[in-house]
Formats: sequence, structure tokens, C-alpha cells
Amino acid sequence: NTVIFLLVFFGIHLSSFAESVIIKHEAGVIDWSLRVIISDGIASTLENQNLAIGRLEAETQAIKLGRKKLLQLVKDVPVIQGKTIGKILKSKKSLQELQTMIDKTLPSQTQYLENRQVSVKYLLPLDGDLSKLVIQNLGKILGDGKSLDSEGEQEYSGIIIDASGFEKFQPSLFPKIFGGKKKEIISPKMIDPKVLITRGMVKYYSSLDEAKKSGFFGLSHMVLNAVKGNSKISTDLFVHQEHAKLLEESGDNLVFEGKIA
Repeated sequence: NTVIFLLVFFGIHLSSFAESVIIKHEAGVIDWSLRVIISDGIASTLENQNLAIGRLEAETQAIKLGRKKLLQLVKDVPVIQGKTIGKILKSKKSLQELQTMIDKTLPSQTQYLENRQVSVKYLLPLDGDLSKLVIQNLGKILGDGKSLDSEGEQEYSGIIIDASGFEKFQPSLFPKIFGGKKKEIISPKMIDPKVLITRGMVKYYSSLDEAKKSGFFGLSHMVLNAVKGNSKISTDLFVHQEHAKLLEESGDNLVFEGKIA
């Protein structure tokens, strides 16, 4: 069985390119559908400089700038409500580990442009080493990593949480979903910790149609409609109490397996 946790939304800060949910930033973009951070660096050669030598020097400067922007962008990635990676990685050790990670990241693309400029692009996955570092410094966010026993076959093969039209919703690494009276019905501590690190808790789509095209859906999925919360930008969502009850009755292993999109 597959858990599908779909966050469908269109907002002023979000835009969709090639089936992706993109968050723009002054230092680059975060592609929440592909779960990758993207930055670049551009530098120019001097007009009277030997082109070959100038390109080498410009490439060095572009790499330096690209990594600087990548670090800035990583620190601004939302993790949980009210906390970004930069606010979580406070210790000297964790900051050094992050810097080392950035320094070891090689350009995914280098272009020598006609106007004597050199452009480099960086791609850093949200999952894997970065998520692991964040989780190690996040405190008591994880569960015990044990699946729960369930009797019989699961009634549902997927879960869709539809947040269409929520302009204040903000993608994050570890969102929380609440039912009635602020009761958590989906949170990172309910997901297999290995899943949180290796492929992330949530995969975002720009529309319901895009999610269906992805092939992640099972044949029998429930749809939970998000309800309006407060007026502030939030990484969390609320669903109707009756929908929360439906989710609780569907089997906790559906959530634990973490096949979330």
C-alpha cells in the first residue's frame, strides 16, 4: 500500500514549472517537487585579458559565488513551523559540517558564455546528507522507528490532503497535519526515520492532475480537505475533524510507511 499525502496549492509565492513546485529566493530556487536546492554563480573575464586565462579565473570566482549563494539558500529552507535550517544548525560543529557539505558539492553545469562570462550551477538534494544533518540537530522530532501492527488489509491505498488555494501555506521538510483541537494526525515522529532521511516526508505537486500523473496513487485513496487556519504563513495544515477521524481509522502503518507525495 502507498500513502499519498498531496499538498495541492497555488499562492503568490509559488509557481509551477514542468510539474514542479518552485520557491524563488534571492540566492536561487528550491524545487520542492524534485526535492533539490538550486543556485548559480556568474563571473566575467576582463576585456583585455587572455581568454583562456580569464575563463579559469572567472570560473574560480563563479564557483566561489555559487557556493556562497547555495549556503545562504540552504540556511533559509523551512524545516518545521517557525524554524529554518539556519535556525536549527547553531553549533560550531553543525555549521562546519554544513560548510564542508557545501564545499564538496561540485557544479552540476558549467557554461562559457559569449559575453566573456562563466556560469556555474549547483544542485543540492534536500534528502540524504542534508536531511540527516538537520535531524541530528533537531531534537525530539522522531519516533522510535517501529512499525505498528495492523490487522487485515488496509482499506485505503493512498491519502490525499488537498490544500488548493492556500496562499499562506509554505512547503517545508517536516510539515504537520492537525485534526480537531490541534491534535496531530500526521507528523515527522510518525514516519519511519529512515524514510525522512533517504527520500523525505513529503513530495509536493502543483496540482491534483500532476499528482495523478506521477503514478504514486493507489486505486483506493481517501481525500482529506484542508481547512483555513490563521492568517500567518504556515508550514502546517488543519483538516476537518471528521476527516481526521477517517485517517485515524485507516491504520497507522499507512502513515508510518511514509510513501508520501
